[in-house]
Amino acid sequence: MKRLYLLLTLCACCLVNNAWAQNRNIYIWDVTASMIGKGTTESGEKTPNVYDDVEGYLINDIQRVANAYTEIVVIPFQEGVLSDYILTVPNSTDESKQEIIDRIKEVGPKCLKLSHRRTNISEPLLFAKSKYQKPDKENKIVLLTDGYQNMNGGMEALAEAVNSWDRQAEECDFLVYVLTTKNAIKPTDDLENGDYVPVDHFVDQIERLLVKPTPEVSFNIKDNKSIAIYFKNNSSISLPVDAKIRVKSEVDAPIVIDEVVELVNGQIQLSPNYDYATLKHQLAEREQMRLNLSVENNDILVKEQKKKLIIVPNYSQVTLINKKERVLTISIVE
Repeated sequence: MKRLYLLLTLCACCLVNNAWAQNRNIYIWDVTASMIGKGTTESGEKTPNVYDDVEGYLINDIQRVANAYTEIVVIPFQEGVLSDYILTVPNSTDESKQEIIDRIKEVGPKCLKLSHRRTNISEPLLFAKSKYQKPDKENKIVLLTDGYQNMNGGMEALAEAVNSWDRQAEECDFLVYVLTTKNAIKPTDDLENGDYVPVDHFVDQIERLLVKPTPEVSFNIKDNKSIAIYFKNNSSISLPVDAKIRVKSEVDAPIVIDEVVELVNGQIQLSPNYDYATLKHQLAEREQMRLNLSVENNDILVKEQKKKLIIVPNYSQVTLINKKERVLTISIVE
């Protein structure tokens, strides 16, 4: 009689879905008189004519949309939303992008002829949030304005609108607030789900690459191996060379991680240090730990490569597993 023992190790594997979900790009476009040099600043100076640059930024950003499943919405505004001039296309094929660009060039001058000198930025932002920012897509809002609200509560109302958007944004919603003049005012401090574009970078057309980290990974503390976090890129543009990602665990996390690692081939590798003999008595069989992610050297990437890396959402969950791998023994008896 012969006995053959076949040992099968049952391992969990994580499949990474490389498809980036359908997107919606929402452009909120300031077409007030101040954009063509017919307004005044707080100090009484005449506003610069930035209309051509702003229209150029808008058009170039649309042209760079790489995901053909991206819906595009353009919302012109002055004292409020100019509802009759809202532009939309359901996707970003070359034909659709050219169609909406042609309409932008036609609609822009018509809006400017309305000659509204007062600016209400908060209303179109809240309008976009209410009507177009839906959970069925990943929403990117691009707000193109000289940044000064002079009606309906002024800058305080604008700050509250931006903060309100930021608080309620879904994980993959993102706001690009384009400051189109040197005297433009940031309505709030840094945005958790957004980014300010200063005027000196505005002309350079810096690429902003949104990357999405693996939402959840597993790590068996007995294996003492590395943790791999993958990033999905929502653009056909390659990720920056030499990008460095800071990974930091939250306070009171079971394993302390605070290190800077290079992004290589769309992923980062972590090799955490911990005392297994002690930790195995402190953890349950499965326990979650959040790792916060940020780009350490974006200033250098912007200066040298004209690319800025934005991690949305800016964290990944790690499930710590505290148990031996299960082994299934199959005996074949003759």
